Amino acid sequence: MKRGHYSIRGQVAMEFLMTYGWAIIIILLAVGALWLLGVFSPSVTTTCQIEAPFTCQDAIVSDNSVIIRMGANQVQTATINSVTVNGQACPQLEGKTLTSNQITTVRCVGLSLDENEKMTVQVDATYEKKGGGLTHTVEGTVSGQASKGNYVYSTDPDLVASYDFEGDAQDVSGTGNNGVLTNGANCKADGKNGDGCSFDGAYDHISVAHDTSITFNNGEDFTIGGWFRFVDDGINIQHLFVKVNVGDGSTGPGGAVGYDMLYRGDLPGPDKGTQIRVRDLTFTHKSLLLQKSELLL
Repeated sequence: MKRGHYSIRGQVAMEFLMTYGWAIIIILLAVGALWLLGVFSPSVTTTCQIEAPFTCQDAIVSDNSVIIRMGANQVQTATINSVTVNGQACPQLEGKTLTSNQITTVRCVGLSLDENEKMTVQVDATYEKKGGGLTHTVEGTVSGQASKGNYVYSTDPDLVASYDFEGDAQDVSGTGNNGVLTNGANCKADGKNGDGCSFDGAYDHISVAHDTSITFNNGEDFTIGGWFRFVDDGINIQHLFVKVNVGDGSTGPGGAVGYDMLYRGDLPGPDKGTQIRVRDLTFTHKSLLLQKSELLL
């Protein structure tokens, strides 16, 4: 009797394991699949809030930068005094002065965070009401998860000029080679990512003042790169980057002073010199590398 009693109990236990064991395994597999899909560590939506009269139109947080589109309504002056990211002061703050009733791109660059790191950004600003008067202090916050940052915001010491063209031609490398929009150049057009600059070919351009940091002597290595979208409007030669003597428009003897990067639509094939042929109207990444007088595209 006892032996049979134990046998029945053992059979019940085995049936329990056979019935519910598969269910447990299926649940574990489902949990593992959800974990691999990131359900248990979802991406965080970027939020931006700041006290009036400031407004926050949009914000992007990445592992090397925080970009905020901000405005200030009906003010005499408005200034972003500091930006703190995860308790650390911003290494390089660009676009600190805001113009009343206009959107300004405020950039905190030179950060060194981990991709997917949760970020909390503290913004401290001051303003004066129209007509002058007392200085008021306000605070704002941006929170989100760091995405992979754009190279233009990196701390690469070899960068002498870099531009994101988010509404302007501010040099975000920290070197100070800021550009000036000239003759109607528009840097609020749709770009590859975010804003970009649009030119109608009527001598509109971005002008950057001469500086030794962007002067490359004959035989010196340098690289120029960017995203371009060409419009087929019948113009065969379009200048992308040009550094010239203002007086005579030349690039200097032996390339010692200036350099050119051109789009040539009148050539039967890719040119080996300082010219580029692009056959479509999509954004195309082009770089120019000069190594000991040899041009590589």
